[in-house]
Amino acid sequence: MNNLFLILFLGFNVFSEENIISTFSYMQQIKKEITQSILTEENTASQFEKEIYDAFKKLKFNKNNTVERIKASNEFEGSVTSLIKKYYGVNEDFSSFAIKYPEEALKIINYQIMINPTDDLYYARGFIYYRLNDYDRAISDFNKVVSKNPFHNDGWTLKMLGTSYLSKSDYENAILSYTKLINTNTKSSPYGYAERAEAYIKKGDLKKAADDLSMFFKSKVLPFYKEDVSKSLSCYKLVEKGYKVEGCKDLNYFKENKPKSYYKMIVENINKI
Repeated sequence: MNNLFLILFLGFNVFSEENIISTFSYMQQIKKEITQSILTEENTASQFEKEIYDAFKKLKFNKNNTVERIKASNEFEGSVTSLIKKYYGVNEDFSSFAIKYPEEALKIINYQIMINPTDDLYYARGFIYYRLNDYDRAISDFNKVVSKNPFHNDGWTLKMLGTSYLSKSDYENAILSYTKLINTNTKSSPYGYAERAEAYIKKGDLKKAADDLSMFFKSKVLPFYKEDVSKSLSCYKLVEKGYKVEGCKDLNYFKENKPKSYYKMIVENINKI
């Protein structure tokens, strides 16, 4: 590469009748090396994507035959697992792969949905869309699931639907989704109180927000969830306005620590989901 740059910087003075042919041959060789280098470095992602597509094309199944669809889905999943290990490391399972490489994971899930669409796949795709800030597509996929089964994933899919609405500042639909979640009486229901409180705060209804947080802190949830909510933006807003919510940190805490939206905390920390 240095020789090629030298030729370019010196100009045509380097050329003579004696060396013009050899220089041309040299440049052809350089061009070949550059092309090979680009193909080699051309992204593990593009080669990975090509092999994923090839694995999909090899599948033979009747879309109207459930047994064949499931068999093809399992076969494709096996190919995907092998290719993830080949291109991204032996320790990568699909979940960790999807968090690190959401766009590549999205393409895989699209193939899986074409083979055998399931509620779990629509949820997974919706979650990836959410992490990519594509809230409208996330909402569409979550709705596909909860319209048939509001109890899916112990209610967590409804929670993510509400979170998607909240993220795009659609507070009315967020509140509706969280209310449905609370009414399912599933393991995820208490989180509906915590996030609905934030939606109420955004709307300026602090009393309802305080009531919701009180219900959340009385609920049976894991301690670290309560800890997250206690130092959240919702608690800060209420404490700042003089509301006393047992479980929230006091103003002295918030003077030294910046509060954060609870729904962002919980989605960004994938280990808690």
